[in-house]
Amino acid sequence: MQFALLGIDEEALLVVRELARSDEHSLRYFSPATNAGAAGSQIAEVQRLCPFAEVLDDWEYLLAPQGMDAVVIAGPQGATERFEQMRRFIQEGVPLFVTHPPAVALLEAYELEMVRQEFNAPVWSLLLPWRERIWTNSGFLRTRDPEVAGVHCGPVEQLTCERFVAGTTRESVLAHLARDFSLIRELSGEVIQVATLGGMGQQDLQRDLPQLTVQMTTERRVLVRWTAEAVDEMPGLRLTLTGPQGKHRVEMRRSADATIDQVFYTIVEQGSATGARAQVEDPPSRLEVLVGHLQALQGDIAFPSNWSEAIRSLEIVEAVEKSLKKGRTISVGVEGRTETDAFKGTMASVGCVLLIVELLVVIGSAVMLKIAEKVGNQTLVNIFRWWPALLMGVFGVFLVLQFLRFIIPISEGKGRGNDDQADSR
Repeated sequence: MQFALLGIDEEALLVVRELARSDEHSLRYFSPATNAGAAGSQIAEVQRLCPFAEVLDDWEYLLAPQGMDAVVIAGPQGATERFEQMRRFIQEGVPLFVTHPPAVALLEAYELEMVRQEFNAPVWSLLLPWRERIWTNSGFLRTRDPEVAGVHCGPVEQLTCERFVAGTTRESVLAHLARDFSLIRELSGEVIQVATLGGMGQQDLQRDLPQLTVQMTTERRVLVRWTAEAVDEMPGLRLTLTGPQGKHRVEMRRSADATIDQVFYTIVEQGSATGARAQVEDPPSRLEVLVGHLQALQGDIAFPSNWSEAIRSLEIVEAVEKSLKKGRTISVGVEGRTETDAFKGTMASVGCVLLIVELLVVIGSAVMLKIAEKVGNQTLVNIFRWWPALLMGVFGVFLVLQFLRFIIPISEGKGRGNDDQADSR
């Protein structure tokens, strides 16, 4: 299969390394980010690994290329053109794999989900399905039911996530939190509250985070503790599940050549200080997951899009940033944002504007009525006496508009998208 790469970041570079070693798949097109900045070394690495990839100056060429199967959308974070690029690809039905966290803002991600549902487009977050395969192969997840997710510890009562990072920049640490959140949600249920240890003022929002601790509470009242700590080598993740029957610990460490993640799991029985330790053999590669999704798509067996899950991780990161800024616990909604939510929000905003306009009309009409009476202009007096009827007409039309969401049917594509999101949960 032939792939195109738009932009570059650390996660996308891992896919490029796998493509460079593959005899069946290759990188055909590469469009570097226009504001790559510090990503210059990563761009040079892509060109070294895939010297035959055609470098494109105009990304719109990828909207209708010949012989290309999918586009990988990468960073850098904050790239201003990413939203418009992804929207165009989705509308054209080009299969997209987006590195996580995506290089779009939360509100932009909401809008992209609406467009994806409208066009029933194939869009997947690159990291999430691969991460799920890792845990499934390790035997860590016995079932998708969060009530019995722990294989040996029973129902999960407490979850501890220790993330060891190579860089402590605020952007890097929060990106790791976004990537780990899918597993946290899988094991402990939907997060409803987040709190960070220590606060920061507005002037400190861009400082490094050498140590960050986030405490989360889920709907099932599972206590989740996520920490980030800087290490000089072997970055990775250590998960510890505690339940009534003991503990189950999984450790994932990045290999020396930074191409795969080595996964170890340790079972600590109740009351025992030691346990069995084993390594998961041959963890799946990111490229295998990408190809599997595309093969299923070509066979009309579409994998449910996990874009809503990617959005959920962005919501958690935003809540963490608010907690850091305000120094208090932040509640997180679990409803998500649908077209109905957008309609209600729009109508609420319009209603507020109408109330303000009504106040101005009342004051203005009263003043003009007095002036008209003083000058003896009976025509103006009659006009300004009718202002309540005008307002009633405007508000009547506004109230009728509230019923549009019951009249306009939901398209078939949108219905499937919502069902897919429910299945993916």
